[in-house]
Amino acid sequence: MNEQEQNLKKLLENGAPPEPKQPSLNNVIKRAQHINNVKDIGGLFVSWFWVLLLGLGSNAYTHYHKINRNKQSKPIHKKELTK
Repeated sequence: MNEQEQNLKKLLENGAPPEPKQPSLNNVIKRAQHINNVKDIGGLFVSWFWVLLLGLGSNAYTHYHKINRNKQSKPIHKKELTK
């Protein structure tokens, strides 16, 4: 094994760091983790909302231009005006 693998093995054997002894610090850490989790989930939902909104918008834009492509006015020639 090389040196990096040995260091990694040592880190895995040590396990998780011990919890802080102070209850107030523990409460702050739990609260911060909760806030981060809420923000992550909220960001996920907001991003999916934007993806859906932009998808629907691009679909409507494409559909609108497909319909109006055939409705464009044709140029009037001078021969048609003199008849």
